[in-house]
Amino acid sequence: MSNPDFKLIKFNFYKDTLPILKDTISDRIYVALPYIFNSVGFSSKQSEYQMKKIEKDPLLNEHLLKFSPLDYNLSYSKDITCISLSRLQLALSKLSAPRSNQNNKKIGNKLFIYQDELSDALMDEFSSPAKDDHVSSPETLEAIKLLAESINIAFY
Repeated sequence: MSNPDFKLIKFNFYKDTLPILKDTISDRIYVALPYIFNSVGFSSKQSEYQMKKIEKDPLLNEHLLKFSPLDYNLSYSKDITCISLSRLQLALSKLSAPRSNQNNKKIGNKLFIYQDELSDALMDEFSSPAKDDHVSSPETLEAIKLLAESINIAFY
């Protein structure tokens, strides 16, 4: 049974489906890292290495969330580690593709696409537009007008 505080969303990115958890209380978005590793083409050993780098990083560690795939009917054998959307770009920048053979070049190319575009695509999808209702209130507009007048007076 899934945690009622989190909603699972399947996000499509370049023909890959990535599980996203949305915290229904705070509206924070978490992205499943193992699915990114798999989509990029990392082997299980490479994925473990990349995950350890992220988990050891003090800038990222506090932004990780683990959940059981069974809670959301996902076919994955171990707990899934997610990173908050606010730190996804940093986490992706720390990933590196193995060197040498042609298959690793494909991984490098796909990793570059993920590093370059995934965070922006998720931000476009999940960021709520800024509300500018507070700017249009008469009290706020009057305060801005008075502030502008006082600035003008101070410079004369």
